[in-house]
Formats: sequence, structure tokens, C-alpha cells
Amino acid sequence: MISAALNFIRNKYHSMIYFNDEPVLEELVVTPELVAKRFISLFKMHGIQITEIPEIKGFESISLYELNSTDRLLQKLTPDFLKKTADFFGIRIEWLRSGEPDLYHHRFWYKNLTEFFEDLKEIDFNQIYDPFEIITINDTFDVHSDSYQPFLLVLKKHIAEIDDREVFRFYVELEWDWHHAPCRLQAKALATKYYELTHRMIPIYKVDRDTFKQLSNRYITPETEKTKNHKVSFEEFGALDFNYFDGPYEKEERDAVLEEMKEYKIDSINYQYIDEENEPATNETDKVKNSKAGRKPDLGKRELKERFIEMYHQKIQINKISRNQAAAEFYQCLSPDEEKILLRSTKNYDHLNENKLEELITRTIKEYYRDYERNIIRNTENS
Repeated sequence: MISAALNFIRNKYHSMIYFNDEPVLEELVVTPELVAKRFISLFKMHGIQITEIPEIKGFESISLYELNSTDRLLQKLTPDFLKKTADFFGIRIEWLRSGEPDLYHHRFWYKNLTEFFEDLKEIDFNQIYDPFEIITINDTFDVHSDSYQPFLLVLKKHIAEIDDREVFRFYVELEWDWHHAPCRLQAKALATKYYELTHRMIPIYKVDRDTFKQLSNRYITPETEKTKNHKVSFEEFGALDFNYFDGPYEKEERDAVLEEMKEYKIDSINYQYIDEENEPATNETDKVKNSKAGRKPDLGKRELKERFIEMYHQKIQINKISRNQAAAEFYQCLSPDEEKILLRSTKNYDHLNENKLEELITRTIKEYYRDYERNIIRNTENS
């Protein structure tokens, strides 16, 4: 923890020099009305409109009638209700009730890399494909550059869904600097082990400087306008060998990254984050010992998903039908054998009720469709 605190001080110093100034905060007078305002604002910051709040599981007891009046809403915002709200979004309760500016507790993964993988255990990979992301102001990272290259590490956990929109809880780490070797090597070590365990890409997003400083100071959520770098994923900087890429980037540090993994005791982690059933490895080099990650669907699953694309892609693109509606319609046409193919695990099939079965299968279909759309974007940009 001391090392993490020292790193925070160091990065704060470089950050102040690099960005020249800190955001100027409005001095707030803490009143009950401010608490009500922040309660509404918190949902909006996560992409949830005020009229949608009662649709969120756990908040059904709050009515539009109460949301339409500050006085009525304040009667609802008991200490327990505020605590439940803060826990749901993973934010500091002080932000809600005391008007403090910073939303999140820092995770302090720096020199505590095993803590990252403990936090990762909270993630349901059935609900989200790429929960680990990097946010920066840079177009790329360069070990040979002497410039300050700040980046944030973010984990996101699926907590709700409204129509086609997903709602996430965010875990935000301290501001790291690619130019600072300890930060860079630890980040590469995390990327290496994360990809070995999950075979999920780690997207890199770029934001403008003002947005980055707001994120770094924990004043806003990572649910913000950002541009994805489709030319490179973060795992490509790690000590990994890819069939499709002559990696890793910055090869000269590969051995140092492997040593870093040993030093911080993440090299031996073999926790199974992803259910392996029906997800066989693509080839021998993609198999990871003691890991359930990195599997591709079998032929039957792929054919079903391709059938969904053929039936609904055009309709979705012209807004004739939503993704949720399309997945629900497709589910109704499936045979029991096809349902089992699309389930990530069939061991509890006979014990699932109809609603839960539909929820699991439609989620798989929508996840595949999102991947399909990402590939279209990536291929368009690379062409």
C-alpha cells in the first residue's frame, strides 16, 4: 500500500506538470437537495434516464411520482437506501451524501497485481466480453519515448440492462505512466496473464485531455465519449506470442515482463474465469494450461449464430427491430437441442425455468452480434 501511495504521489507530480493545472471544482454547499440531485445524476452518469430508474432491479420500489419531486424523493433516500445505491454502482457513499468530488475508491493494483485478479473474480464473463480496458490520451505507447504517457486501468462489471443498453459498475485504478518502467512492466504483466486466463481482448480507448483528467481524479465515470484504437489491443504489448501478429510490441522487454509476473506472484494464477464447456480451443498454441479461456464455439453454435445474423442483421440495421426483440424472436424458434448448444453450460438445463433459459440464451446471441458488429467496424477501418 505504501508503494502504491508513493506511485500516486509521483504520478500526481508528473500529471500536474503535464496537464499544467487541475480541474477547478465548484464549491458545493451540502444540503438535502444536493443529495437528491446527485442521486439522479448518478444514474444519468451510467446511462440511465430518470424515468428508467424504476426498471432497474433493486430500485423498483421507487416510483416516478417520487422521482418527480425533490421533497418526495428525499423521503425515499434513507441512509440504507443511499448505501444500497452506492454499493450497486460501486462508488463512495461520501460522493452521494457529503458532496465530495471523487466517485471511486482507487483499487491500488500497483505492486499488488494479485488484487487485480481478485477483483476480476467479480466479473461474470457470460455477461460481458471485454471487462478490462485501458484509457489514455495517446495514440499509442512507446517505450523509447521520453514523454509522459498516462493511462488508466479500468474493470467494468455488468450490473443491469435496459433495452439494448448495458449498465456497468466501474473499478478505476490510479493513473499510470508508460514512460515509468515499473508501471509499464506491471501493466504488461497484467495484460499477459489476463489474456492467458481469458483470451479476451483488452481494448485501448483514447479520450481528450480534459476528460482524462476528470477520469483520473475520479470526478466522472468511464462511461464517457471515447475512441477505440482498432489497430492494437493492449495484450499485444505483453509477453505473448500470436499466430496472427509478429508480437509482442517492444520485444526487448519480454523477459523483464516474465520476471515481473514471477515477482508479483501472478505467474501461477490458474483461476478459471470462464466456463470451458462447449468452448474448445482453436488450436494447440491457443490452449492455456488450467484455464477455461480462449475457446471458440463449436460448429453447431457457430451455425446458429450465423443463422441469427442472416435473419436479423438487416432488420436491426434499419431499426425495424431491436437487438433484444430479435434475440427473443430467435429464441422462440429454437429446438431444445439448439437451446443446449447455445447455453454456455448445459449441466443445469433441466432445472432452469423458462425465463432464466431465455435470459441466458438471448444474452449469448446478443453478445455474438456485438462481436459481429465490432468486426465489421474493424474491417472497415483497416480496409
